[in-house]
Amino acid sequence: MEVNMKLINSDKEPTLLGVMNSDNDYKFVDQIVYNMNKDLVDSGFDQYQYKTIKRGNKLYIERQEV
Repeated sequence: MEVNMKLINSDKEPTLLGVMNSDNDYKFVDQIVYNMNKDLVDSGFDQYQYKTIKRGNKLYIERQEV
């Protein structure tokens, strides 16, 4: 899968990951976050879970309340 997302490091929006060019960008990052959440649970860090959020063409990774 090819990802062409523009990555962003923002002090104003610390959960902003980047600007998407296609839905493939969202699917790719969402799968990474899903796998990361599984690894955190397997390591005993159940309280740390994250979600991928799409707002317009911007992509965010935010902590979800467990």
